[in-house]
Amino acid sequence: MSAGSWQARFTGLLHSVSAQYAAGLPAKYRLGRGSSVRGEGVRESMSLLEDAETVVKIRLAAAIVVHSDPESQDRILVVQRSQSEKFKPGVWGVPCGKVDPPESPPEAAIRELREETGLRGEIIRPAGTSQFRSRWRGRRADNLQFNYLMRVKPSSSHVDEEGMPEVNPPKDDQESKWVPLSQIDRADLDKHNLRVVRKALAAYTPESDEHLSSESSSSSCRR
Repeated sequence: MSAGSWQARFTGLLHSVSAQYAAGLPAKYRLGRGSSVRGEGVRESMSLLEDAETVVKIRLAAAIVVHSDPESQDRILVVQRSQSEKFKPGVWGVPCGKVDPPESPPEAAIRELREETGLRGEIIRPAGTSQFRSRWRGRRADNLQFNYLMRVKPSSSHVDEEGMPEVNPPKDDQESKWVPLSQIDRADLDKHNLRVVRKALAAYTPESDEHLSSESSSSSCRR
């Protein structure tokens, strides 16, 4: 078959598919010769295309780590994402990452804390869930994030010059800081992380740090 025949056949197939697609759209979205769709029609048609896109379901686990010190104000750990990250580079937040099957969300939170800070943690209690949409590898992603109020295991880490558990991020351009609870609104967190932290701290008291439930203390990191 000649190149011209292939081109004609392909063009005909393309017109056929386009016609079938247009026939399935509401009348206000169909384009005639020289016509255009504007305003609300554009937004609605884009929404239709987005809904037709394959959606990736992602589960995340976040560690909201509080350090209770009887000689000073309680503090929360925040870390900065590396500039090399594709998703939110340089943003300040709590340690967080994907749940890797077959691990459970609590196990993932403990593992992520270890990988992102070098700290060994244990869960005080669940701190609810949060949901958001993002793009992942060019596809739309619906994210479900499991949040856990945590503390550093006693005697499991070195302390820094201020007497706080020493944090060792995996990349050189990452930073971390222990922020007094009263200053969390000024900790450079984005809106999502700030909501997560506020929700977790709403149920936090120093007594909850001292008395771990048997259910949460049994969680362990997948080796």
